[in-house]
Amino acid sequence: MNKYILSILLLFCTIAFSIDMAGQSQRLKFKGIPLTGTVDAFQKKLEMGGTKPNAKFNKKAPAGTRGYVGKFMGSDADIRVYYNPKSNVVYRAKAMLERTSKEDAETLLEEIKELLQQQYSNYFDNEDKYNEQKSYSMYFKRNANEQYFDWKKCYGRIDLYISVDENQFYTSYTVHVDYADQINEDKFKAGKK
Repeated sequence: MNKYILSILLLFCTIAFSIDMAGQSQRLKFKGIPLTGTVDAFQKKLEMGGTKPNAKFNKKAPAGTRGYVGKFMGSDADIRVYYNPKSNVVYRAKAMLERTSKEDAETLLEEIKELLQQQYSNYFDNEDKYNEQKSYSMYFKRNANEQYFDWKKCYGRIDLYISVDENQFYTSYTVHVDYADQINEDKFKAGKK
């Protein structure tokens, strides 16, 4: 009888673990790190890859945001990680890559877009404008057969867009590569209401 109960308990634990692992497999990865878990654990993984905290930014950063500097797709980047300040769970991360000309920024955006299209499958996409600059979004389907877009049926998104910073001395163009986890972002937004 004890062997029977133990077998059922073991089977239940195996199924629960498999379900948990299946849920985790549908997570976007930023620099190879799944967008989940605590911000401290996420930071440790970033630092193992050579990314460093940006002390100057972090002194002024709003609650739920941490800044870093490091490489992203081979280029120097400012990196932001967004997390729920109550639970410390990461829901979004982005890299910002500065360029000195609009043409360079648009070329980089197109290169990143093509790389992402090669890396991922089963997504909805959308091209648009962000403040009169090119933008592109990819929404990743949980179910490959899904034919109609519904954010709740996606496991994440990546937004690419260009922002422009103009002052009297120079103009710079920043390509944003912004990753968001659907489950954790929606939990964060629901908790803010």
